[in-house]
Amino acid sequence: MCGIFAICAGKKDLAAAQTLSHRQAHRGPDFRGHYSHPTNGHVLCHERLAIIDLSCTQPLQGSQPDKQVVHNGEIYNYEALRDTVLADYHMKTTCDSEVIIFLWEKFDGPDFCNMLDGDFAFALIDGDRFMAARDPIGVKPLYYGVGADGTHYFSSEMKVIIDDCDKELHTFPPGFYFTRESGFVRYYQPAYFDHLAATGPLDLAAVRDALINATHKRLMSDVPLGLLLSGGLDSKKWILRKAFDDPIEPYLPREILWRQKEQFSDGVGYNWIDQMMAFCSAQVTDQQMSQATDRFPHNTPATKEAYYIRSIFEKHFPGRLAAETVLKWVPKWQANTDPSGRASQFHLKSVIERVDSNSSANESAGSEWSLQLDDAAAESLDQVAAPVEFAHATPVFV
Repeated sequence: MCGIFAICAGKKDLAAAQTLSHRQAHRGPDFRGHYSHPTNGHVLCHERLAIIDLSCTQPLQGSQPDKQVVHNGEIYNYEALRDTVLADYHMKTTCDSEVIIFLWEKFDGPDFCNMLDGDFAFALIDGDRFMAARDPIGVKPLYYGVGADGTHYFSSEMKVIIDDCDKELHTFPPGFYFTRESGFVRYYQPAYFDHLAATGPLDLAAVRDALINATHKRLMSDVPLGLLLSGGLDSKKWILRKAFDDPIEPYLPREILWRQKEQFSDGVGYNWIDQMMAFCSAQVTDQQMSQATDRFPHNTPATKEAYYIRSIFEKHFPGRLAAETVLKWVPKWQANTDPSGRASQFHLKSVIERVDSNSSANESAGSEWSLQLDDAAAESLDQVAAPVEFAHATPVFV
C-alpha cells in the first residue's frame, strides 16, 4: 500500500501539505514525494511502499512538468497498455503507475478508467485541470472533503484531511472519477449492476478459472510477497468451494475445503471477549450511558462496550462528518448489539446444530458431553428465529 494526498485549487503551502501527508507515512516507508503547481494551488503528496520498480518515486511526471500523478495500488495490465494503447509514448520508468498519466494525455481527459485492470486510487494534475478516481469496487481506500473556502481534498486516510474539511467529508465512491468540470461521474457500470438480468447459468469451471487468473495477476511484484486467506465470503463461499472441489485432483483435503466457517470470537476464545466486555464496562459509567444520545446523536452506541469504542474513534476523528463516513449494516443486522457476534442468531443456530451432532455421536460412544453457555448466550438461544440478511447496507452517494 501507499498513501496519497491531493489538494485541488487550495491555499495551503507545500510545507503544510507535507506535514499533513506525513500522518499516513506508515503507508509508505520507502519514499516520500510531492509536487506543487506554482500558480493554481494544486498539490500532490505521496508516501511510497515500493513494490514495482523499486527505484521509482512519485509523483510521476507525464510529457510536461505540469502533468503529474500520485497513485496507490496496482495496475495489473500496465505492460499490455504500454505495448498497445501507449506504444507511441516514451515511458521513463517500469512502474505500473506511470501508464495513468499517459492514458490521461492520450485521451485528453478521464475517459480511460475502464481500461485499467487493477486496484487503485489516484489523483493527477494537468496544468489547471485535476482528476481523482477510485477502482470499481473500492479495494484501495480514498476519502474526499471540502473546506469552508471550497477547496477539495483527497487522501488515502481520513486523518490527513479531517482538520480542513469542515463543509463536507465522505468516502470517495468506488467506480467513480472526479474532475473540477464534471464533479463525480460513475465510470464503472457493468451489466450485473442490474440484479434482475441474469448473465447466464452458473459455470463452475469459469468461476474457478476467474479466481485463478485473479490470484495470478496479483502476484506481480519486485519484492517478496505473502498471502492472507479470509474466510468471510458468506453464501458465495459455497460456489467457490464447489468450483475447487475436484475429486480427481483435489486442491485441498475436503475436511479443509468444506470446513465450518468460524467467527473471530471463536478464534480468540470467549474468555478474551468476556474480559473486553468487563474492561469496557468499568470505563463507562451508568450516567455516561444515560447521556449517550446527547454525546453521540448520530448512530448512538447501545452498550458500554460500543460507547467505549466510539469514544476512541471520536478522539481521533471528531465531529459528525467523520462519524457519517462509517457504513452501517442493514436494519435487521443492526439489532445485534454484540460486537463479538457470539449472540448472532446464525452463529447460535450453527452451534446448536453442532452440539446436537456431537452429543449424538458421543452418546453412541458411551461418553458424556455437555455445552456450557454464559447468561448472555443462553438468553440469546431463546431468540433464534428466522434468518436475517447478511448483506452490507448499500451506501447512498449524494
